[in-house]
Amino acid sequence: KQRTSVDRRHHKGGTKMTIIYSLEEVVENLKIEEGYSASVYECSMGHATVGYGRNISKTGLGITEDEAEVLLHNDVERTVAELERALPFFAGLDRRVGGVLIELAFQLGLPTLLKFSKTLGHIEHDEIPQAADELLQSRFAEQTPARANRLAERLRAAR
Repeated sequence: KQRTSVDRRHHKGGTKMTIIYSLEEVVENLKIEEGYSASVYECSMGHATVGYGRNISKTGLGITEDEAEVLLHNDVERTVAELERALPFFAGLDRRVGGVLIELAFQLGLPTLLKFSKTLGHIEHDEIPQAADELLQSRFAEQTPARANRLAERLRAAR
Protein backbone atom coordinates (compact mmCIF):
# COMPACT_ATOMS: atom_id res chain seq x y z
CA LYS A 1 0.00 0.00 0.00
CA GLN A 2 1.36 3.35 -1.02
CA ARG A 3 1.29 6.05 1.68
CA THR A 4 0.20 9.46 0.51
CA SER A 5 -0.11 12.92 1.94
CA VAL A 6 -2.89 15.29 1.00
CA ASP A 7 -2.19 18.99 0.77
CA ARG A 8 -5.06 21.42 0.29
CA ARG A 9 -4.09 24.74 -1.28
CA HIS A 10 -6.08 27.68 -2.50
CA HIS A 11 -6.01 28.07 -6.25
CA LYS A 12 -5.95 31.52 -7.86
CA GLY A 13 -9.68 31.45 -8.49
CA GLY A 14 -10.47 30.87 -4.80
CA THR A 15 -11.28 27.24 -5.41
CA LYS A 16 -9.49 24.52 -3.44
CA MET A 17 -7.23 22.17 -5.27
CA THR A 18 -6.15 18.85 -3.76
CA ILE A 19 -2.66 17.59 -4.50
CA ILE A 20 -1.67 14.07 -3.53
CA TYR A 21 2.02 13.28 -3.13
CA SER A 22 3.54 9.84 -3.11
CA LEU A 23 5.51 9.79 0.14
CA GLU A 24 7.37 6.67 -1.01
CA GLU A 25 8.52 8.44 -4.16
CA VAL A 26 9.63 11.50 -2.21
CA VAL A 27 11.40 9.32 0.36
CA GLU A 28 13.22 7.35 -2.33
CA ASN A 29 14.33 10.57 -4.03
CA LEU A 30 15.53 12.06 -0.74
CA LYS A 31 17.47 8.89 0.03
CA ILE A 32 19.32 9.35 -3.26
CA GLU A 33 19.86 13.09 -2.82
CA GLU A 34 20.80 13.08 0.87
CA GLY A 35 22.69 9.80 1.00
CA TYR A 36 22.84 7.65 4.12
CA SER A 37 25.26 7.96 7.00
CA ALA A 38 25.11 5.65 10.01
CA SER A 39 27.38 8.02 11.90
CA VAL A 40 27.07 11.69 12.71
CA TYR A 41 28.72 13.96 10.17
CA GLU A 42 28.86 17.69 9.57
CA CYS A 43 26.66 18.69 6.64
CA SER A 44 27.51 21.46 4.18
CA MET A 45 25.79 23.96 6.49
CA GLY A 46 27.91 22.84 9.45
CA HIS A 47 25.15 20.98 11.32
CA ALA A 48 25.51 17.60 13.02
CA THR A 49 23.58 15.26 10.75
CA VAL A 50 22.81 11.54 10.69
CA GLY A 51 20.82 9.03 8.67
CA TYR A 52 19.29 10.58 5.56
CA GLY A 53 19.99 14.24 6.29
CA ARG A 54 18.48 14.46 9.80
CA ASN A 55 19.84 17.60 11.47
CA ILE A 56 20.39 16.55 15.08
CA SER A 57 22.18 19.71 16.18
CA LYS A 58 20.61 22.04 18.74
CA THR A 59 19.18 24.12 15.90
CA GLY A 60 17.79 21.06 14.10
CA LEU A 61 15.10 18.51 14.77
CA GLY A 62 17.18 16.25 16.99
CA ILE A 63 15.22 13.06 17.60
CA THR A 64 11.95 12.58 19.38
CA GLU A 65 11.60 10.41 22.45
CA ASP A 66 9.60 7.94 20.33
CA GLU A 67 12.45 7.77 17.80
CA ALA A 68 14.95 7.30 20.63
CA GLU A 69 12.83 4.46 21.99
CA VAL A 70 12.78 2.74 18.58
CA LEU A 71 16.58 3.01 18.48
CA LEU A 72 16.81 1.67 22.03
CA HIS A 73 14.60 -1.34 21.25
CA ASN A 74 16.67 -2.10 18.15
CA ASP A 75 19.89 -1.78 20.15
CA VAL A 76 18.60 -4.09 22.89
CA GLU A 77 17.54 -6.71 20.32
CA ARG A 78 20.98 -6.50 18.71
CA THR A 79 22.64 -6.77 22.13
CA VAL A 80 20.63 -9.89 23.01
CA ALA A 81 21.64 -11.53 19.72
CA GLU A 82 25.30 -10.67 20.39
CA LEU A 83 25.10 -12.16 23.89
CA GLU A 84 23.45 -15.32 22.59
CA ARG A 85 26.30 -15.80 20.11
CA ALA A 86 29.08 -14.95 22.56
CA LEU A 87 27.85 -16.70 25.72
CA PRO A 88 26.44 -20.21 25.22
CA PHE A 89 24.93 -20.15 28.74
CA PHE A 90 23.07 -16.85 28.19
CA ALA A 91 19.82 -18.38 26.91
CA GLY A 92 19.41 -20.49 30.07
CA LEU A 93 19.83 -17.65 32.56
CA ASP A 94 17.23 -16.37 34.96
CA ARG A 95 15.55 -13.42 33.23
CA ARG A 96 16.84 -10.97 35.86
CA VAL A 97 20.43 -12.17 35.51
CA GLY A 98 20.14 -12.06 31.72
CA GLY A 99 18.68 -8.57 32.00
CA VAL A 100 21.72 -7.37 33.94
CA LEU A 101 24.03 -8.81 31.27
CA ILE A 102 22.00 -7.08 28.57
CA GLU A 103 22.31 -3.76 30.40
CA LEU A 104 26.04 -4.23 30.91
CA ALA A 105 26.62 -5.17 27.26
CA PHE A 106 24.50 -2.21 26.16
CA GLN A 107 26.46 0.27 28.29
CA LEU A 108 29.95 -1.16 27.96
CA GLY A 109 29.78 -2.93 24.61
CA LEU A 110 30.16 -6.69 24.29
CA PRO A 111 33.97 -6.69 23.89
CA THR A 112 34.36 -4.89 27.22
CA LEU A 113 31.77 -7.06 28.97
CA LEU A 114 33.63 -10.18 27.84
CA LYS A 115 36.65 -8.92 29.82
CA PHE A 116 34.61 -9.39 33.02
CA SER A 117 35.75 -13.03 33.04
CA LYS A 118 35.34 -13.58 36.79
CA THR A 119 31.84 -12.10 36.88
CA LEU A 120 30.82 -14.08 33.80
CA GLY A 121 32.39 -17.26 35.19
CA HIS A 122 30.37 -16.92 38.38
CA ILE A 123 27.20 -16.34 36.37
CA GLU A 124 27.91 -19.34 34.15
CA HIS A 125 28.31 -21.55 37.25
CA ASP A 126 25.17 -20.12 38.90
CA GLU A 127 27.20 -18.36 41.59
CA ILE A 128 25.15 -15.20 41.40
CA PRO A 129 26.06 -13.58 44.75
CA GLN A 130 29.75 -13.97 43.89
CA ALA A 131 29.08 -12.47 40.46
CA ALA A 132 27.47 -9.46 42.13
CA ASP A 133 30.48 -9.09 44.47
CA GLU A 134 32.88 -9.35 41.54
CA LEU A 135 30.96 -6.75 39.55
CA LEU A 136 31.40 -4.32 42.44
CA GLN A 137 35.18 -4.85 42.33
CA SER A 138 35.41 -3.63 38.72
CA ARG A 139 36.51 -0.34 37.20
CA PHE A 140 32.93 -0.06 35.97
CA ALA A 141 31.82 0.14 39.62
CA GLU A 142 34.41 2.84 40.30
CA GLN A 143 33.22 4.89 37.32
CA THR A 144 29.47 4.44 37.83
CA PRO A 145 29.02 3.30 41.44
CA ALA A 146 25.28 3.93 41.74
CA ARG A 147 24.52 2.01 38.56
CA ALA A 148 26.87 -0.83 39.51
CA ASN A 149 25.19 -1.11 42.91
CA ARG A 150 21.73 -1.27 41.32
CA LEU A 151 22.85 -4.00 38.93
CA ALA A 152 24.53 -5.96 41.73
CA GLU A 153 21.32 -5.74 43.76
CA ARG A 154 19.33 -7.05 40.79
CA LEU A 155 21.72 -9.97 40.54
CA ARG A 156 21.33 -10.72 44.26
CA ALA A 157 17.54 -10.49 43.99
CA ALA A 158 17.59 -13.21 41.33
CA ARG A 159 18.58 -15.77 43.97
